[in-house]
Amino acid sequence: MSIINNIKNSFKHIPYTWKHYLMVMKLQKQYLGYYKYWFHDMDKLFMYIFMPWLGTHKIQKIHKKYAKHHLIKGKKNMRFDEAILDWESARFTKPDKPMTAYQTYLHKFTYFKDDLMPFFEKFNLVK
Repeated sequence: MSIINNIKNSFKHIPYTWKHYLMVMKLQKQYLGYYKYWFHDMDKLFMYIFMPWLGTHKIQKIHKKYAKHHLIKGKKNMRFDEAILDWESARFTKPDKPMTAYQTYLHKFTYFKDDLMPFFEKFNLVK
């Protein structure tokens, strides 16, 4: 993919990512009662704006490697509550990701059951 296409696609992802951020903030207030993760996905927004030539694929790969709300076996200090908020918000803001947080868990992340279930129960999202 050319640098021009990378820049165009990165800029197209800015509103998509901003809407997602705002929904995560709303859900934090709803489920936690306060704002805990002020900088959720801000690294992606920064890269889309200031390093768009990298392209969306590379930016998302970098983000997933370092963001603590992306669950990867063996990764340290993961934020399970933020992961659930991330998944739940996606269904409201990302047409390509219509599953609820619980459906996402059942589909991809059951090996984190012991870590995730207390948060699903706390947020009353077991459905």
